[in-house]
Amino acid sequence: MMKQIGLEPQEIAALAEQYEHQSPQAVLSWALERFCSQLAICTSFQADGMALLDMAWRIDPTVRVFTIDTGRLPQETYALLDQVRRETGLSIVTEAMDDEGLESVAEVADIVQIGARNMQNFGLLKRAGRLSKPILLKRGPAASITELLMAAEYVLAGGNPNVILCERGIRGMDATSRNVFDLNAIPAVKQLSHLPILADPSHGTGRRAMVRPMARAAIAAGADGLLVEVHIRPDQALSDGVQSLYPEQFALLMDEVRGIANVIGRRVPAPLR
Repeated sequence: MMKQIGLEPQEIAALAEQYEHQSPQAVLSWALERFCSQLAICTSFQADGMALLDMAWRIDPTVRVFTIDTGRLPQETYALLDQVRRETGLSIVTEAMDDEGLESVAEVADIVQIGARNMQNFGLLKRAGRLSKPILLKRGPAASITELLMAAEYVLAGGNPNVILCERGIRGMDATSRNVFDLNAIPAVKQLSHLPILADPSHGTGRRAMVRPMARAAIAAGADGLLVEVHIRPDQALSDGVQSLYPEQFALLMDEVRGIANVIGRRVPAPLR
């Protein structure tokens, strides 16, 4: 696997030792320097060439620490995200878990995510409708496409027109993949709604080997962007390591995505530099 992605085992070991006690910012700086020609984890194919990057280098354990009663991240984590954005110029997408945490997330995030299990949290959706920030709304694990669109209506009705939908897989019966990645949702949403839709093949499949093929298929189906998880040491990730690409696998995916986008008459924004 290491040879496949272009890094020898000794290189991985050296990187692990070098960045073991470094800040997330230091890891980001390394990643940007080495892969700056490819980085665009969440890329929109709209004409304005908008590009966002949702990066979580889970080196600092506080990034995934949360309280048992609320599931919210500690306040210092929001400050960390804000610092990373200021130092790197990257946009931040992060999730609001409940009404109380929504305001804290909105203060630091450029886009507020409402996760799959909150898709029908109507109180949260209504409050999100009063925000000025764009809302990234993920489809629930057992939700129909109609239910996803109706959930989005709660945000739109509250006065926030900036809603982005996300297909991230629905619950299936086969343990071969984490979810059933429903590509039908992409052209269906295009037909039924004016809202843009992203695809999340990382959660949609839950398997690293499946992420690139399904990401390519999602772009061919008309997705307006991708959410792809990337980690320099997936085997040591605090969560979702089995579905995270190595950086060089991600770089290869972006080359493939650009080729597919060109064939169907769409455009991938220039790489971040």
